[in-house]
This record gives sequence, C-alpha cells and structure tokens, in this order.
Amino acid sequence: MFTRRSHNSDKEEEKNKYEKASSQILESGVDKNIFGYKKFKYCYQSPFINYQKKISAYLNSGKKVLEIGAGSGNYTGIIANTGAELIATDISAQSLEVSKILNADFTNIDYKIADIEDLPFENEKFDAVLSSGSLSYGDFEKVKTELVRVLKKDGLLICTDALNNNPVYRYKRLFDAYKGKRTHMTYRNIPTVRSIEILLKDFKEEEVLYFGSMTWLLAMLPNYPIVKDLSNFIDKMIKCKRSA
Repeated sequence: MFTRRSHNSDKEEEKNKYEKASSQILESGVDKNIFGYKKFKYCYQSPFINYQKKISAYLNSGKKVLEIGAGSGNYTGIIANTGAELIATDISAQSLEVSKILNADFTNIDYKIADIEDLPFENEKFDAVLSSGSLSYGDFEKVKTELVRVLKKDGLLICTDALNNNPVYRYKRLFDAYKGKRTHMTYRNIPTVRSIEILLKDFKEEEVLYFGSMTWLLAMLPNYPIVKDLSNFIDKMIKCKRSA
C-alpha cells in the first residue's frame, strides 16, 4: 500500500537531498575541472552538447539571462562565459554555494535562491531563460506561466530535459519513485511531447530536437566516444521523437 505525498512535501524532500549532496561537496572540495556535457557518459552527452551550442550561438554581453534550477553550477559558468548578465537561481542554497566556488572567476553572475514555480522577478525582465534538467521540479502549469511571464516578448527559452513518453524510461522512473529513489513529484512533472506542444503555444518560433531513444541500452556498453556516435545514428535513423 502506498500513500501519495503532497507536492510541497516532495519539493521539500528534493531540496533537502540537494542541500545534503552539496554540503558533502563543499566539505570534500569542488572539482573545477569537469563541467558541462563532459560530466556525463558518452551515451548521454548529445542533448547537452546541443544545449551548449545554443548557449554560445544566442547569448552575448547585451543579454539579461535567467538560469532556473542552476544547481551546483554545471552550466552557470558556460552561460556566464558569453558575457551575458546572468542571474543563477536554485531552491537549494548549498548548491548555489558550490556554484560560487566553481564559477568564482566570473563577475557577471548574481545568485538568488528561488522556486521555479514562483520566480521573484518582475514581468518581461529577461532576454533569455535557460534550464537544464529542472522542469520536473515544479508543477508544469506553474512553471510554464512563470517562464512566459519573466521573458521579454521576443525572449528566448533554451532548455534541455528528460522526456517521459518512452515506456522503458517511464516505467523505470515510476519504479524508482515507489522505491523512494526519486519523488513522485519529479516523476509526474517530467516533460512529454504533449507538454512541450502546450509550452510552444506561447512562442512564435521553435526548434525542438529529440535525443536518446536507445540510451537505456547503450548505457550498458563500455564508455567510449563511439557510443555517442551510435546513439546519434540511431536517433536519426528512426527519426527519434516519442522514444526519446
């Protein structure tokens, strides 16, 4: 028998998990050498490589940028390196402390504790909002409303995240939720093709790319660069979308 926890209880659990993990990093020391897509195994890298390419292509020193769910700053420095005026936000104060150490060389980053469901910024403040893997940490409708609200009318949303249509991934995540390895909130809020389509109604232009249809299998192989190429080949061959 399972008792469903409340959304706020799950959110608090996720916050505490990242507070604990970040505190351990602060105690053991922050590794400044590995960040961005290189933190991941080759089979997982392609969407993150694309994310970094978009950051470099669309951001510059004239942009005011918000990063939501910035965590311990894996992409914060990459964003700041464009020269953009960046506010990096996360619900975990300790995670932001890790980011401050990792990205200490940058002077164009402001850090702020913030909930992605209730961003503490005025309407139409930012030229771009960026998110890497953070959308499932809030109610989809609330997060969508906040993203659109804080973006300027011609603003950009640059985002990479998991997708929950593929049954292999979906049932594995559901099993993890019932085993207590993840919260039910983060399972329920993982984006789907349908939620992406709903989000895009608020934008006049779009580019959506899908990756990782066979990552669940390729992750079992040795971690060699050719695995990334194989993943990209399979995605292209089957025109990956709902299997992503």
